[in-house]
Amino acid sequence: MRRKNVDNILTKQAYKRRMIASYICVILAFLILSVTFVYFNIKKNHKEYVPYKENSDISYKVFLKPNPFFDKAYAEEERQYIASLIDYISANFSYNIDIDAKDVDYKYYYRIEAEVDVKERTGDKSLYNFTETILPMVEGSTNSQSELNLNETVKIDYNHYNDIVKQFVGAYKLEQIESTLKVKMYIKAIGSCETIAENHSDESVIMLSIPLTTKTMAIDIADDLIATKDNLLLCKQPEPSYLCLTVAGLMFLVSTFYVVQLALFIAKNKTAKDVYNQELKKILNNYHSYIQKINNDLDVSKYEKLMVDSFTDMLEIRDTLQQPILMVENRLKTGVHEQSRLALRSFALPTFLA
Repeated sequence: MRRKNVDNILTKQAYKRRMIASYICVILAFLILSVTFVYFNIKKNHKEYVPYKENSDISYKVFLKPNPFFDKAYAEEERQYIASLIDYISANFSYNIDIDAKDVDYKYYYRIEAEVDVKERTGDKSLYNFTETILPMVEGSTNSQSELNLNETVKIDYNHYNDIVKQFVGAYKLEQIESTLKVKMYIKAIGSCETIAENHSDESVIMLSIPLTTKTMAIDIADDLIATKDNLLLCKQPEPSYLCLTVAGLMFLVSTFYVVQLALFIAKNKTAKDVYNQELKKILNNYHSYIQKINNDLDVSKYEKLMVDSFTDMLEIRDTLQQPILMVENRLKTGVHEQSRLALRSFALPTFLA
């Protein structure tokens, strides 16, 4: 009979382990499916960035008023110029983007503005400044081009800006004044689904710097282009896949359902060993200072066995005798015997082999 009970217990335990393992596998499978659908939805809607390089160049000619000293109608670059001889300046702005990818659709826009700034030579703050548009906003788009080249030639009316600054300085009799005309080309390449307003502060700028109200002057060229790679947003206006999200939600609900079923199954199928371990753990946690566990077998043949109804009775005996309770667990870990000095406790926790 004892052997049959052991076999039944082992069979129930094996069945319980198999069921728990099956529930866990099902839960993990549905969780993995749920996470997978969410991952694909996120990846599908992920914004990708394509690196690009940019470079620029500005060439210009200073056209002169008729005079008896210069044969050519214009003066070449990188020279010192007599301000009173300047008629106008012709400037060519060149800008290039080289994208390290193929089949990239993007938009671009650019404009050219003239900015006049008047300040004291010893100070950094402006006394007077204004901006005029030379070339209004130009917008365009590419169709899978890996390279973009922009070229714009504009006529700069040097005398127009010079006269305005002279009038301002003369009206207020200002001295030690430094005035500059900056002709700037603003360029921006953006992803095909972005808007200009979102990227206005991130424009590239190339510039001509021209002194005003001086007898002679030289023209400087500058830019704020980044020598290394920048980022161009490859934007296809991704939209969330509601089908993926719906399936992911259903998978998660199914996994939650099986978690509940697993908890109910474990609660419903507690074995005698589970009850025994739970009860033993509770007693040891509450009364560990009263109980001493020993690992060897006890010879109880010389003791008289006294039957007690509960573990509380054993504690009262312990308090009376002022002796520790000795605990011996059987080899199968299915039951314990506990005794005080003069009383052997026949009452024990639930055991498999009762």
